[in-house]
Amino acid sequence: METGKNPGAFGEADPGGGKRRYRSLLESSPDPIVVYDMNGTATYVNPAFERTFGWSREQLLGRRIDFVPPENLPETRAAIRSMLGGETIQLFETRRRTRDGRILDVQISSTLYEDDSGRPAGNIVILRDISAQKRAERELRRYQGQLEQLVEARTAELAASNRRLAREVEERKAVEEALRRREAELEAQSRHLAEVNTALKVLLKQREADRSELQQNVLVNLKELVHPYLERLKKSRLTTEQLTLVKILETNLNHIVSPFVGRLASRIYNLTPMEIRVANLVRAGRTTAEMADLLCISKNTVMFHRFNIRRKLGLANKKISLATHLLNFEE
Repeated sequence: METGKNPGAFGEADPGGGKRRYRSLLESSPDPIVVYDMNGTATYVNPAFERTFGWSREQLLGRRIDFVPPENLPETRAAIRSMLGGETIQLFETRRRTRDGRILDVQISSTLYEDDSGRPAGNIVILRDISAQKRAERELRRYQGQLEQLVEARTAELAASNRRLAREVEERKAVEEALRRREAELEAQSRHLAEVNTALKVLLKQREADRSELQQNVLVNLKELVHPYLERLKKSRLTTEQLTLVKILETNLNHIVSPFVGRLASRIYNLTPMEIRVANLVRAGRTTAEMADLLCISKNTVMFHRFNIRRKLGLANKKISLATHLLNFEE
């Protein structure tokens, strides 16, 4: 039973025509309206009620309308008690069943109406079908839930991506730090190798100088300490056999010193020790600057010795390379 407050009752005498106006308003209302007496019996239903719930007036008038789902009875009875206690029911949301068994979400407003003596005669109930609204709300909540799940999933993905990115950044920093350390190590090794290379170059220059000096010393010693005695032996009264042995000794000595010295020996005795050194370096392909560095003399001094060597070897005023000429002594 659903009740509320309004003066007068339907179906009674209406000298002023007020009830007819009320009935006209109820008949034209788009919302379902039902009027109950104090016993909960339906005394009026409008066309919207018939269309919405599927019962005709003939099936409802003079009877109780059994369209409250069992699960909604407690809240409906509580609302009726509040209304009978003088409260007006406004926009009370509940559910009602149609004739074909469908359950509608409805919004109810209800008030009591009084008879001519001012006593409660029944109640008028206006029902509004809000099923579509409720479905939309449920769908909206469902979409909202899905959206929240998607947001949570996306947030989790972003958090995971941020963690991965943070790890990658840390790993990249570690790699960059390792690369910087490696670059520093390589730079240190490069400096060390450069220093070693410089030292080796100095050692090679010194070795070349020592080798040249050794060759020159050997040549000088042969010239000053050996060849004079060999010449004296050859000029002395030697037998043919002895003279042959002296010549063999002279030849072997020249071969022992070097092939270059052996070829150059016959022409070298008119060269000074420094000229011998310069000639040996020229044959080795050294530049004027390198020879000056190795012999600890100036470039002009080197050029002076080269000029004297060319003159003594008969190359003055000839377009012949001194280095090539000296190398030909080994052929």
